[in-house]
Amino acid sequence: MRIACMALAVSTIFAFCSKSNDTNNSYSGKWELRITDNGSTGYKEHAEGNGNKFLISDDSLYCFANHKLQYTRAFTLVKDTLRGYGEDRLADKLVSDDDYLSTHFFEVSNNNLTVYTGIPAADGGKAVYVRIN
Repeated sequence: MRIACMALAVSTIFAFCSKSNDTNNSYSGKWELRITDNGSTGYKEHAEGNGNKFLISDDSLYCFANHKLQYTRAFTLVKDTLRGYGEDRLADKLVSDDDYLSTHFFEVSNNNLTVYTGIPAADGGKAVYVRIN
């Protein structure tokens, strides 16, 4: 149940986003949850085929939990400083009309999509997805 809850929580990170033309869209493809690490549930590895994934196209994001579609949204990315996860650095920050996502960032490296939520000192955490397509 915690896996599904975390997947849903991470899915909400993308729930109100829309796409920007000023950033490289290396996020396109299918991504499946592999690791969650945060202050409330700790570190957890997730098995292949767990059904918690994102499908990201040029202008839309589809969020799945337990193999069921949860959200379909457009997304916007802006560059901003990510703090609290090692050395401060520029990353893609998710922005929405209601400012709900003002502390959510993501990065792609080595076919991994890492989603950062809040800051670690305040029960923030991260989720790591692997590219499956």
